[in-house]
Amino acid sequence: MSGTVILAFVSALISAVLAFAALLPARRTITNWFFFLGMAVLALESVFAGLSLHATSPEAILRWQTAAGSTRSFLPALWLFFSLAYSRGNYREFL
Repeated sequence: MSGTVILAFVSALISAVLAFAALLPARRTITNWFFFLGMAVLALESVFAGLSLHATSPEAILRWQTAAGSTRSFLPALWLFFSLAYSRGNYREFL
């Protein structure tokens, strides 16, 4: 396994740990949930990227890159909702 594959899987692990760390506080807000979802999708995208780097056949590479791209398409909306909820004190009225 090459260094880039290991780096992709390590980044997925760190993103997953950060995602679940966001759910540790007893009082969970919508901000915590959006951060969790954003980091979980980022971890999943890193796993798909690592699997595409580890794949040997062109069909497998295309399958994992398609999965990574599809997963990546959810990230802008999740981070937009997270930033809007995090930056505003009245996010219930704003959203």
